[in-house]
This record gives sequence, C-alpha cells and structure tokens, in this order.
Amino acid sequence: MTDSAQNPSPSSLRRLLHFAALLTTATPAVRATPSTVVGTGLDQAAVVQWTAVANATDYVVEHKPSASGTWTVFADGVSTRRGVTIAGLTNGSSRDFRISSVVGGNTSPPSAPITLVPGPAVPDPEVLRQVLSSGQSLSIGAVGSPALSTSQPFNNQMLSTGNAALVPLVEPATGASAGVESMSSGMANQLRSLVGSEFRSIVSLHGIGGTAYSGLKKGTTAYSNGQAQQAAAFNLTLAQARPYLVQAVTIVHGEADEANGVSAAQYRDFLVEWQNDYQTDAQSLTGQTGTLPLFTCQMSSWMRYGRTRPNTALGQLMAAREHPGKIHLVAPKYIFDYSDQVHMKAYSYRRLGEYYGKVMKRVLVDRQPWMPLAPVSIVRGGKIITARFHVPVPPLRLDTAGVMAAPNHGFEFIDSTSSARITRVRISGPDTVTIELDREPTGANPTLGYALTGVLNTTAGRNIATAAKGNLRDSDPTPALHQDINVPPTMGTTLPNWCMTFNDPVGTSEIPPTLTAASVASPGRIDLAWTAVPGATGYRIVRATSSGGAFAIVAELGPAALSYSDTGLTDPAATVFYTVAALHPTGELYSNEACAAPAGRAPSTAVSGTATSLPVPGTPSPRTGPSEETRPPPSPGMPSSSMTAPPVSRSALPARSIRPRSLSLTTRSLFPWFPAPRDRSPAREPSPSPAAERSPSPPSPISSRSPTASPPPAASGSPSAPPPASSPAWR
Repeated sequence: MTDSAQNPSPSSLRRLLHFAALLTTATPAVRATPSTVVGTGLDQAAVVQWTAVANATDYVVEHKPSASGTWTVFADGVSTRRGVTIAGLTNGSSRDFRISSVVGGNTSPPSAPITLVPGPAVPDPEVLRQVLSSGQSLSIGAVGSPALSTSQPFNNQMLSTGNAALVPLVEPATGASAGVESMSSGMANQLRSLVGSEFRSIVSLHGIGGTAYSGLKKGTTAYSNGQAQQAAAFNLTLAQARPYLVQAVTIVHGEADEANGVSAAQYRDFLVEWQNDYQTDAQSLTGQTGTLPLFTCQMSSWMRYGRTRPNTALGQLMAAREHPGKIHLVAPKYIFDYSDQVHMKAYSYRRLGEYYGKVMKRVLVDRQPWMPLAPVSIVRGGKIITARFHVPVPPLRLDTAGVMAAPNHGFEFIDSTSSARITRVRISGPDTVTIELDREPTGANPTLGYALTGVLNTTAGRNIATAAKGNLRDSDPTPALHQDINVPPTMGTTLPNWCMTFNDPVGTSEIPPTLTAASVASPGRIDLAWTAVPGATGYRIVRATSSGGAFAIVAELGPAALSYSDTGLTDPAATVFYTVAALHPTGELYSNEACAAPAGRAPSTAVSGTATSLPVPGTPSPRTGPSEETRPPPSPGMPSSSMTAPPVSRSALPARSIRPRSLSLTTRSLFPWFPAPRDRSPAREPSPSPAAERSPSPPSPISSRSPTASPPPAASGSPSAPPPASSPAWR
C-alpha cells in the first residue's frame, strides 16, 4: 500500500466524507397503499377496514356519494387502527370509500375505491363474525363426552391451534377439553339455522377451568389469549378480502366465585366490567362502534359449594335487569342434565348452545330487545300473592315433563319468621302466577323465591329431586336444531324460555276478590258473587271445564258489579270452574277458583273459598306437563258462546290488564331496572300444540308475526245478563 493511500490528501478526505454523508442520508419513506380494503353497510352507517402498511403512523379515510366527484376526509384523528365506522349515512344510497397510509409524514396514493350501501336489511353474507367465549370449565365443555358435532353443516369456523388458520367449527372446538362437546357448535349452528341465509361465525374459546373472575378478567393470561384470537381472526379474515366484526362475547361462569363467597352485587359488577373491557378492546382493533353484547347463562349448581341458596345466580339476573342491551341472560342451567355435581352431559352442552344461538339471533339479527322470563312485579293482598312476569312468548305454562315436578313448582315464600307457607300455585293469566298462602303472613322482609333452594352437595339438574329447580316456562315454539337420539324425549324439541332463579321482594296491594259459585233452581244457571276490591275499574270472569285448566272469558263487567249469573249451561253433569279478576290500577288481582254444577247438582270438587293442593291431572306429554298444558274440548252442556272457539288455558288470556299508573307499590319501587309502563297487548305467538312440540321441525327462521289478541267486548245490560253471543277465546 502506498503512502498516499495510507495518508489521503485533504481534498481526498473531503470527497470521502461527502460520499459517506450521501450514504447515511435517510432515503424517502416508501409510500405504500393498503393492499386490501373491505367493508359492509350497516343501518345508516358503514364499516371500512384495511390491511396494515409497515411503519404507518396514520391512515386517511375518504368517502363520497358514488354519484359525486368530491371526496370528504373522515375525521378520526391520528390512529393506526385499521378500521372505522362512519355513521350518519343514508340507507339505500351507495357510497365510495378509499384509504391512504401515512409513513414518515408522507401520504400514499389512495387505494382503489370500494362501494358500500348502508341499510338494515339482510346481514351481509361476506362478513365473518367472531364470538369470543370465556368462562370456566363449563365454557369449554368439561366432562361432556363424547363429542357430538363432529361435522360442520354450515360455514361456521374456529381458529386452528396456534391461531394459524380458520378451519371448520367442529367438536371438540379449539380450546375445549379433549373429546368433549362444548356449547360452541350448538350456538353457532343454531344461530345460522334461524337466520336462514349465509351467516358465518368464528368461535374462539379461551376459558380456564376452575377459575374465578379474577383469573379471567382483563390483564390475565386468559383475557390476553382472547385478544390474540381476536387479532388473528381479524387478519385472517382480511386476508380473504372479507369484512370482520366481533359480534358477541359469551360467558359460562359463576361457580368459582360462588365458592369464594362473592355477593350477588359483586358478581353483577364483574359482568359489567367484563362486557365493557371486551367492547373497548374490540372497538380499538376493528373500528366498530356501538354495544358489544355479552351473553351469559345462570348457574344452578351452588349446592356443590356449601350453599343452599345462591349468590352469583342472583347477580347474573341482576346484571341482565340493570344493563339491558349489554348483558343478556339466555337460560338457567337447572333445565339440563348433569354428569356430576357441576358439569353437564354432552347433549346438554349442545342444547345450552342452542339457547345462546336463539337469543343471539333475536338480538344481533332481528335487533329486538331481550329480557329473560322473570318477575316484573310481585304484590300480596291478604293470603294471595300475584306475580306478574316478563314473558318472551306468552302464555306461561307449568311443565313437569321438561323439568321434574318441584315442590310448589319451584316457588317459596320467605319472611323473617317463616310465618306462612304456600298451599297452591296456579297460572292465572298469560303473564301472571297466583300463589295462595295458608295464612296472612306477619314476618318482615317478605320475598318470593323460585328455583332458589336445594339440598347441600346435591347434583344439579332437571331430574334431581333435591336440586333447586322449577316448572315455569313460556310457550316459545322455536325448534332446537338438533333433535337426534342423543336428546332425551322429555327434553323436548323446542326451546321454551324457562324462568330464571330469583328471590324478589313482595309488595302489598288491595286484597283480591273472594269468589263463590252456587247452583240455583233455575235450569242451566250458576250464580257467582265476589267481594269488592277498592279502586277496581272492572271485573273479568273466566270459566273452565276443569280445575286450573282451559279457560275462556265469559264477561267483563263494570266496577259496580259484584255478581253475575252464568246461564245456558245445559249439561247438569258438568261441573264448571270460575275465576274473577279485579282490573285495578296496580294490575290484575285474581280471586280464588270457585266451582259449581248447574241444575242443583252437587259439584264434583269442593266449592271455592278453601285452599287445596295444586291438581296434577292426567299423564303429561313430553312437553305439555300438567293441566295448564291440557286443552280439553268444551262440555256439551256449555252455552254456544263458548263453542265459537276452543277454550284456552287461563295462561293464554290476553294481556289486557290495566297498566300501572302509579308504580309506587309494584314495578318501579320493587324493580327499578324495569322499563317504564307500556301497552301490554303485544302480538303473540300461537301456542304450539303438544303434537307440534313433540314433532321435529325443520331448521328455519322463526317468524315473529303472530295473531294479535283484541280485548273482549264488555258485557251488555245488567250483571245478570247472559254473556255476549261471541265471547272470544284467545290463543
């Protein structure tokens, strides 16, 4: 090497330094455009999403009417989020969208525009919708072997192990226990079958067995796993050039916190926090707005944890009542069969999933509010308790086939001194249950409980005599998707809504009327008389051919009427059963049941005024249960007015009670979470016949349309006048 090479001249050194400076000068940032832009129209809005650009510090979203040439920049601040929801759009009016990336302060050329049409119509079949599923062992199907759903009948998916790919959803689902049936397939497949068109779900499980909320909430490994599943599903969906939404969170949980002694109010707060965290993080990733609903079920196995009555089950109901629209309680778990004291059988997990799918369809697709079967007001007058319920599909029914007959059908009266006990439970209206006590209670803090008390260390379940359970359900005819040999016949082929476990305060009201019935010398006539109810605006009389059975409205009378003569009863061998309802500003107050026979014949059972045990006539069918389910034909001796339509269960009477004008005693004071008063005469689903409920129905969307019952005409003339010629019966 020469000396000049070892010791460069000053000019050579300057040239070398200049060359080095050129090499180290930062090159302009690459201005890449997002390679994929997708979206979907929503009601007066649109969701737009795109693939990531390396080193991007912001994205610019522009939109315009498809027929216009002027682009508008969507103001979303500086963000690396790869999705936005643009609201305030006009349904049915197409709109164009394009995206640019910002890297190193430089904005890329815009992407090719996509066109979306906002609207609330049929769900976009291109969208993949993720369900994030958490909880403890029941959320992952523990002990629920064998796996039943081993093929995918639709296009529902799950993440593969390691979140590497989207694969068909089959059992055991990724994240579930080995060889079991989780609720995942039942849920997604039931939802898709009810929608009736392409509706793809991605179900991802990240629950951990035996883990309390403290081990599943935000900041834990389980929650982080769920967020990783969400990010993976988002990217895999965009790779298919499809839009993506997080559509729901499902939780199956509560046992560990029950064992830890968590109060009902504490567990309610856990659910509220859980929902809020999932919603915030989903919005941060995808740009979707609005509520991310959380769907959960009510635990029923507290007996295993050293308790005869629950805390977390009541907290779950509390959360659903106080946070409607955000937290949805889909079913109590006492209606299922268990493998041990806590975990369910495979077909029960699948049926639980079907309940989730049914409610999710109502909320996510039909955009209808959801509230479970539970009381909205409970009042006592004398020895009579009147409990009015929110009933998703009236009328109420007492079913001892779907669930083993429970003492008093699951109801219990509780006060500080155990001063009264229940002697009879009967359905007295489409949304009303009347409970008769043996005496007027005197203890403090009275409550009415349901499916509340079990024997310590008892296995939970619908056919366990010592388990907490009840027999009250509605008449929802929605068919369960799976109706195979794995399902016991008594579990039925439909998905009625069963009453939630509750323990609610009992208010006071006017004493209901006391009814007497007597035959008279005049042929075919029975005279009725009842005591007055202060403040009543009228009285409704209903009649049946059996105790607690199929009732038809006879007449509606004014507030001054305290008697009525029922004429035209030509069959002297037919005992007739009556109830009168006082129409009162606080609601309908139902009397005792009274019976008599025309033409002076002695009644076949004791006349009213005495408390008797609840009759359970006949052998129940697989879904029909006791007499509330039976619809006998009218007696030949009944007047022609009752033959114009088949008599219906007293539980099927129209919801024509006078809505509370002042809720100081009932709904608002006792149940502050319940919505303000509204018309109680909604359209009703027709009650399924026993034959229809025993026969499998093909998977199909369930129509929400049903006949609307009109109130019966008021009786004309004096209270002793015969009933109108067209006395209606409601279905």
